Amino acid sequence: NQNGFIKMRTTAYCCGTVTANGSAVHFGGCAAAPEHMGDIAIVYLPDGYYVGMFECNDLGGTEAIRTGKVLDIYFPTLYECKEYMRLVGTGKIYVKYIHGNG
Repeated sequence: NQNGFIKMRTTAYCCGTVTANGSAVHFGGCAAAPEHMGDIAIVYLPDGYYVGMFECNDLGGTEAIRTGKVLDIYFPTLYECKEYMRLVGTGKIYVKYIHGNG
């Protein structure tokens, strides 16, 4: 936990139509642990490459996501999911959560 960043794993998904908070799935959204619903996840790779900011609006279908070990980022297509996973390589990222409400 360096400067508020948490080292964790990431995955990508492209299925589903409605998130856990009731909104439509969309690029810029992600599945995270329940305590982060409504937060914004700022994501960097270990080498310092900025990946982006993602709205935590879904809970995910695995225990690893629900317990905060994995951040699952939504992409509109399977191709984009594969490209993201190619970019992150080992799947290790650094995440900082900020409150998205106000």
